[in-house]
Amino acid sequence: MKAKEKIIVIDDNADIRATLSLFLNEIGFKTETAQTGQEAINKINKEFYNVALLDIKLPDIEGTKLLKPLKEKHPDMDVILMTGDASLDSAVEALNEGASGYIIKPLNLDNLLTNLKNSIEKQHLLIDKRKVERALRKSQQVLNLKNRISAIFLTIPDEQVYGEVLSLVLKELKSKYGVFGYIDENGDFICPSMTRNVWDKCDVPNKDIIYHREDWSSGNTIWGRTLISGEYLYLNKPFKVPKGHISINRALAAPINYRDKVIGLILVGNKKTDYNDNDVKLLESITEYISPILYAKLQRDLEEKQHKQAEDKLKETEKKVKTLNDSFLKFGDNPIRNIQILVDTVGKLLNADSALYNRIVENKGKKILKTIAIYQEPPGYEREDNPLGHICTDVINQSKDEVVILKDLDKTKYGKTDPGVRKYNLKQYCGYVVRLNNKSVGSFCVVYLKNRELTETDKNIIKMLAKSVSIEEQRLNAQQKLKNQEHDLGERVKELTCLFNISRLIEDTEISMEQFFTKLLTFIPPAWQFPEVTCARITCEGRIFKTQNFQESQWKQIVEIKENGKKAGTLEVIYFGEKPEFDEGPFLKEERNLINALAEILGRYTERKRAEQKLKESEERYRVLFESSPVGIGISDFKGNVYNMNKKLENIIGFTVKELNDFKLSSIYVDQNERKKLLNILQKYGKAYDYQVKLRNKNGTKFPAQLNFDVIELDGKKLWLTSCEDITERKKAEEIINSLAKFPSENPNPVLRVNKEDVIYTNEAGQILFEIEEGDKTPKLLKDLVIKVIKVNKTKTTEIELNDHIYSFVITPITKEKYVNVYGMDITERKKVEQEIKESEAKFRALFENTNDAIFIHDRGSQFIEINQTACEKLAYTREELLKLAPKDL
Repeated sequence: MKAKEKIIVIDDNADIRATLSLFLNEIGFKTETAQTGQEAINKINKEFYNVALLDIKLPDIEGTKLLKPLKEKHPDMDVILMTGDASLDSAVEALNEGASGYIIKPLNLDNLLTNLKNSIEKQHLLIDKRKVERALRKSQQVLNLKNRISAIFLTIPDEQVYGEVLSLVLKELKSKYGVFGYIDENGDFICPSMTRNVWDKCDVPNKDIIYHREDWSSGNTIWGRTLISGEYLYLNKPFKVPKGHISINRALAAPINYRDKVIGLILVGNKKTDYNDNDVKLLESITEYISPILYAKLQRDLEEKQHKQAEDKLKETEKKVKTLNDSFLKFGDNPIRNIQILVDTVGKLLNADSALYNRIVENKGKKILKTIAIYQEPPGYEREDNPLGHICTDVINQSKDEVVILKDLDKTKYGKTDPGVRKYNLKQYCGYVVRLNNKSVGSFCVVYLKNRELTETDKNIIKMLAKSVSIEEQRLNAQQKLKNQEHDLGERVKELTCLFNISRLIEDTEISMEQFFTKLLTFIPPAWQFPEVTCARITCEGRIFKTQNFQESQWKQIVEIKENGKKAGTLEVIYFGEKPEFDEGPFLKEERNLINALAEILGRYTERKRAEQKLKESEERYRVLFESSPVGIGISDFKGNVYNMNKKLENIIGFTVKELNDFKLSSIYVDQNERKKLLNILQKYGKAYDYQVKLRNKNGTKFPAQLNFDVIELDGKKLWLTSCEDITERKKAEEIINSLAKFPSENPNPVLRVNKEDVIYTNEAGQILFEIEEGDKTPKLLKDLVIKVIKVNKTKTTEIELNDHIYSFVITPITKEKYVNVYGMDITERKKVEQEIKESEAKFRALFENTNDAIFIHDRGSQFIEINQTACEKLAYTREELLKLAPKDL
């Protein structure tokens, strides 16, 4: 709808003001009135009027005098003077002062209307003329601007284009600050040009000119919203900026669109006056013109960039191939050095902050994560560590057949568990598992202080070099095995030489034991891995023999010398200088076997020597021992002929040797089948122990006996050595024990056998008390204690109130079988008596302490046992003093 023209009527005559106001409103004008010149000035200062109808005579000012301030305020406003004094001079003066017309009162309304229409028409023509002139000037301005922009894109180097164009735009839009940027192929907003002094005046931590898509696409900024919507936006008020940024109080953002796609943006800000639609149209014209030029430039830049990337990639590939080739040419016979070359190579090729090969190894029975090789080792780096929590440990354990890439390590669990991530602020890990004989043993990896993208070529390099490390590990393993075999062979030769020398020494029957020990000690140091620091000592029956170089040290092997299974002395082999760790400290497991063998040889040698020494004595004592044995002993051949027997055996069976041979040995067996079983055992095993049979003595009495058979050699002939015991009394004891074993079923108190879960056995009292049967679940009242008793393997006692009765239970563990025996007893009556005793004692104590009589308890006059407080007060003694006295002392 077209706005109404506004007319102000300035006249001190109320009737004229009212009449004109009514007339003009009906015609379609918007009318305002003023009675005085000052009132008119006040109203004209507030808004624009197309025409002012001004009375030449006003109470406070002449109409001709009011013309000047009215025209100064609004030059385009027409002023028509009204007067009742129609003089030529006044008309000329009015026109000279700027009036557009002159009307004589009383007013002719038609004439007034004609003047008004002429004034308004003239005013419209003037406005249209100015618009045309402004448009023409603007068009010429924009054309000049576009020509200058074209010149910039054609002549200015790439890096300066954006800044030069922005400077022109800021000048045209009278703005102080601005941004001209574009969207790259990744969707990131690149600002090659901000107002050149913006960053110098800003105190913000991040002054990057690249704004990633994930940042601007949130729409938190005016330029972000413009890029998202593709529409022009402007704000004519201050808005929020990052802390330290220069303040922006006005801004206009214009997208640069090409074929319905936003390819860039121009933003201007801090104009002294508000931005308006004209500013938008000007900037729109500029961006429309720039759009195809910028698109062509971006496409050209992209093609050049891609071409350069392809060239760079080819050069980089050639460089990497050469580096790889040079690295493999450096390989030698040392696998560890070769692995270091591989680690250095991957670090250089992938521009890593560090590269490592970590391996899980065992040291003193514990697993450790050990760094075998490292590229660019950081300060304070620990090459050995507990493997728990390390990224490399998980990569090794997971054993994936792919390159493992982990970014933002500080935000993963490794930010807390991996000491390297924490200590060196690592951001990214890229690694591949190293295998040895199809078993994961190590992690070949690179690490970065910032996240970065790895290409497929990078990943393939990691995999290839990691597999090369696997090959070097196999070589190292093979070399180590060969070295170990050569070393082991040498050690075995030394051991065999030692044993051979000792065997020859043993054959010398002329030397004494002392000479034997002294000579044997000289064979020991050469047989050990480090003979130059090896010494030895033999201790036997209080006597000590040492090598000449003997020294005490913490590194030693000790073994007992045993004669007949009993300790007779010790053999010690000692290193008096520190050596590397092997199987048993600095000693090899084979050296443990050797010292054990030497101790066995020494034991057998001393046994033989002592046996030879004591043989005569033992022969002399044999008859005494044979005859005085507490068990019956007999010697017979395999056909049953008895050679000898002691008095004890003769008393047991009642036969002499002659009688038994005449009577036949087999006849003393009550059950011949038992005898046949015994003979089968002896034929199969050559011995029999604790074999129980029934025998018949000479007078025909049957009795249980326990027999033991062993083979002995006497005068070159193998014989049976037989022991015989009459076990009649033992059998009686067993019968008593067996009868006692039936006792729990007859016990009036509960008896149970339970494990952690089930009832194995319960007598009738247990069934009634716990309402259970065999096979039921262990009672809840006992379960926790049963579990505890089994765990600590100690007998426990507890009291449980059940069915208005109190029971005492003793729970005894049978650890081997993993169950317990539970013995219960009803102690209800005992508890009642104990409670009554406590109550009685309490009453007595109350009476004893509260009575007014002095009471003494003493041991028949020899010493006080107890005294109440009244006695202490009356005698003026403390209780402690009286307890030290006797009644006679008072």
